[in-house]
Amino acid sequence: MAVMLCLVLLLALSNVAAISANNYLKAENAKLQIALMQEQRLDVIMDRLSFYESSHRTHVWGDLDLKYPVYGRYQYQHRTFIYLCKMAGFKDLSWKNDKHQIKLTRWALEHGYGKYWGNQYKRAVKDANTIMGIPRSSELEYRKQPKRTKTNFSLFTDGRQGIPYPAPLYALKRPFPTH
Repeated sequence: MAVMLCLVLLLALSNVAAISANNYLKAENAKLQIALMQEQRLDVIMDRLSFYESSHRTHVWGDLDLKYPVYGRYQYQHRTFIYLCKMAGFKDLSWKNDKHQIKLTRWALEHGYGKYWGNQYKRAVKDANTIMGIPRSSELEYRKQPKRTKTNFSLFTDGRQGIPYPAPLYALKRPFPTH
């Protein structure tokens, strides 16, 4: 009887372990798929950014009438290229080398420096989201947040009633002394 009970417990524990291992594998698979999607999205952003900046041409100059001209596929100013190289810790990159511009741009976009390309970066992200099937924020369904009015002071933004905010001075109905 005790042996039978031990076998049942052992079988139950092995099933739990198998289920846990299966859930772990599913979670790891989901992480890998997300990482792959992020990598593909970054590739699309880089492609679109290259198109918007230089039409995929590698040895092109721009902004020659300005103080700091730009060069290359991603239209780097020399000073911006040097600054980002220092931030990334790259020592032997050349401003006019196309492969080096690609390497530095990938690093910059992965680390949140897309702002250096301004509106072209925003357009590239929008295009990448469209291509990857990611909805725009305006297409997402957000809960409507109630407007804060003079009579609806609440610490909660989802409409629940809570401890009221202190009323602003203009909402107070006290007469001020006049001398």
